Amino acid sequence: MRKTLTTVCTVLTTLVIGALPGAAGTVEDAEITDPAGDANFVSVASGNQQDTRPASFDNADLRAVWFETEYSTAKILDPETGAIRRVEHRPVALVIKFATQAPVRPLTPWGALRFKVLATTPACQATFEVLVATNPAFDSAEIRPAAPSTSCGEVSIVKSPVMPTYDGAVSTITFPLAHEQVSQVISAGTVLSQTSALVIASPPAGSPIPSPSDQTASGRNFTVGQDLPPDVDCTADPGNPECQP
Repeated sequence: MRKTLTTVCTVLTTLVIGALPGAAGTVEDAEITDPAGDANFVSVASGNQQDTRPASFDNADLRAVWFETEYSTAKILDPETGAIRRVEHRPVALVIKFATQAPVRPLTPWGALRFKVLATTPACQATFEVLVATNPAFDSAEIRPAAPSTSCGEVSIVKSPVMPTYDGAVSTITFPLAHEQVSQVISAGTVLSQTSALVIASPPAGSPIPSPSDQTASGRNFTVGQDLPPDVDCTADPGNPECQP
């Protein structure tokens, strides 16, 4: 579920901001999906996505990836009467959720896991990544250019100030749109196209077991902000629940 933050603003004139159409994915209707049991270091490029358990590793087995737009809710007041004139929903962050066959923690017998969403943006071909480190203190969410020795606009690696979170088998990363470097790659209205996902697992040092990996087929595009609720004109719809004090 998308998080919201409510703010109250006073303006002298009515603002007209159109709502963005569409909706975010969910675990049931994700932008990117992948079958179970194929985290076996066999690339999707080979066409082999068969269930190979127990040769597959559940905590590295991608099942779904979906996008959400975190937003704030602003109530625009009439400066003379104090009545709510308009309610606006403003995008504040891109949220990406990864569902795996099993929770990513504990990591044993594996070392770090790195989940990557590959997407084309106006700035570059990028990967939106979560590092699930052996030591949770070193977990991170990052945006990186998909190709080595390139950059996304004027930046190379963007580290989100928001730590990844985990809820059962769902891992979540968040990229605040107001962050100086994040804003050079994505903003409200940015289309993430040609999306797919990849997970790479690194075994502990000295492990004789090869590193498992999983890769998805291409998924749907997502536009940052497409899942926002419509703005509300409270002068035209005063009974709307969002227009109440």
